[in-house]
Amino acid sequence: MFLMKAIFLIAAGYLIGAIPTGVLLARRLRPGLDLRRIGSGNIGATNVSRALGAKWGVVTMLGDSLKGLIPVLLAQRCSGASGVVALTALAAFLGHIYPIYLKMKGGKGVATSLGVWLGISPAVAVLALIIWAAASLIAHSTATGALSAAIALPILALGLITKSVWTYFLLAAVISATVFYTHRDNIRRLIRGETRAVKSGSNQ
Repeated sequence: MFLMKAIFLIAAGYLIGAIPTGVLLARRLRPGLDLRRIGSGNIGATNVSRALGAKWGVVTMLGDSLKGLIPVLLAQRCSGASGVVALTALAAFLGHIYPIYLKMKGGKGVATSLGVWLGISPAVAVLALIIWAAASLIAHSTATGALSAAIALPILALGLITKSVWTYFLLAAVISATVFYTHRDNIRRLIRGETRAVKSGSNQ
């Protein structure tokens, strides 16, 4: 019974996380518009802002955050086991990056990660968001903000979570490493000093 429930929650987490919020929103507002063919080609809030305006970028960010939050809350309510919660959270996060509905080509996972941590530890989520916002403003680059928050995430998890700390530290480390992987092109541009490309290529 426990195993079946765990499998269901993890699968549900992935399928919820894989819902392409930005793509659906763009199609609703501008029929025929495909986010994957404009701007950076990504499906997250930054590219939605570029295509539809900042307001709809914020809506997309909220929607992508909910894709991380809802599975975590569902796992906490239906199971409560930290391992199941962590795996469900990871499935939702990976669902956004590798969505089955879009042939495994999704966003970079930042907003969905925020939702995951809002469900697990609001303190970790809020501090990571502050770091993201501060670094983004200072560097004029949301990609730099995402990478800064990713570096801080495992440290925040280790310092602020009191129950099942190592389970959630491992989750934070995996999410952090994956965010660096999804931003690999931005990192190359940043190393080359192409700051404008980093700005335009970033995505949530």
